[in-house]
Amino acid sequence: MTRHFSFLMAGLLPALLSPAAVWAETDSQPELDSPFLQQSLPPLSSGQDSGVFWQAVHAQGGAPLIEPVDGAPGERWVTFLWRGQEGGVRVVSSPSGDHDPMLQWGDSDIWYRSYRLPDRSRMAYQLAPAVAGLDPDKPEQRQAAIRQTAQTDPLNPVHYAGHTVVAARQAPQPRSALILAGAPPQPWVEPRAQGPGGETERHAFASEVLGNTRDITLYRTADWRQGQPGQALLLVFDAHAYAGMVPTILDNLRADGLIPPMAAVFIENPDIRARGRELPPNPEFQVFLAQELMPWLRDTQGVWTAADATVISGSSYGGLASLYAGLQHPEWFGNVLSMSGSFWWAPQAPAGEAQPEPGWMMRLVEEMPAQPVRIYHDAGLFEQSSRRPADILGTNRIMQQALAAKGYRSHYSEFAGGHDYLQWQGSIACGLLNLLADAGTPQAGEQVAEAWQRACAAR
Repeated sequence: MTRHFSFLMAGLLPALLSPAAVWAETDSQPELDSPFLQQSLPPLSSGQDSGVFWQAVHAQGGAPLIEPVDGAPGERWVTFLWRGQEGGVRVVSSPSGDHDPMLQWGDSDIWYRSYRLPDRSRMAYQLAPAVAGLDPDKPEQRQAAIRQTAQTDPLNPVHYAGHTVVAARQAPQPRSALILAGAPPQPWVEPRAQGPGGETERHAFASEVLGNTRDITLYRTADWRQGQPGQALLLVFDAHAYAGMVPTILDNLRADGLIPPMAAVFIENPDIRARGRELPPNPEFQVFLAQELMPWLRDTQGVWTAADATVISGSSYGGLASLYAGLQHPEWFGNVLSMSGSFWWAPQAPAGEAQPEPGWMMRLVEEMPAQPVRIYHDAGLFEQSSRRPADILGTNRIMQQALAAKGYRSHYSEFAGGHDYLQWQGSIACGLLNLLADAGTPQAGEQVAEAWQRACAAR
């Protein structure tokens, strides 16, 4: 198995190196890709006032500019614009997977950046002016400078408020949303007027093994009944991000007859440092899940289902944690829903030893016996990185091959987007449809197949 995995890594490692490297830090764009810019910018070289340009931008509805690509009906030129004289404007969370510098047209107040994107793209982003001269070798300093000026795109009226924050945590910064015409619908993310909502309660949970306390938020759909057969259970990491959005998704899926009655458990991090320590594979955190949290849910809250109706889920580090928990404790977690899982992760090497290569989780999948776990995982086409030897998109592709080689029932999906909740709110719904498709009647199965085809098949 190890020999097979080494061959797998050698064959696909070049795919982990991001083509975004050719975009991320260039200071010039040799040609204008946008047809609108090709027509509008050259006259400005002769001294024409930029006001005419900006009037034309506003006349067509603002920005980003969205234009066809000759000979490629499934793609679009997408051009971000900024008006101002500030030096060093950046597209934050750009399609390259980085915070790309925009290009200034001469000494005008016009800044631009064009990308060739699939017509099904959906992404959240910000623009950050006045961030020139950043040192790429000092990522923390670079990120802090960008965060200080990052803001919504003043030319884009479509905003995404981000996840709803619970407890006393800082609210997320609003972002602008780019949703192209071919983006699959997300029919379950908005609240509906009809139908009763479920119940939410919050508990402070003290862990002996971890020596800390965290919030646990419980949600039950309106028709959940303790001990009733045919129900399902969802556990989600990063409660601050998901406890606000997921209940609405569950209510809507349930109202459409697409999932069984469900309880959801949202697991918070005590703090950001604990998140980085606990969610990547951590034996003590697994003890917390299997020997503290799950028995408490069953014995004191009446929240329990069989493993084959239990889904553990999360994004980024939470996606990594979900798969690891499923592999370590299939007696509790029979389904894994990993969104943009950080499978690039490897344990920190002891001082003086070489750092392990990317692929630690894939090696674990190949070396341990296959477990009775079903897996849904996805990643974004924009989740690339020119700053790491491996990235989320590439390692998820390799993970799917490793899972398939071991005979797991796994489904892998790639969406045209980045590392953000605007996509993950769709991933939650699609993952549940995939993993719980066997939970209902044959008639419900037909409805699930139809819903999947409409909202998930073409992500």
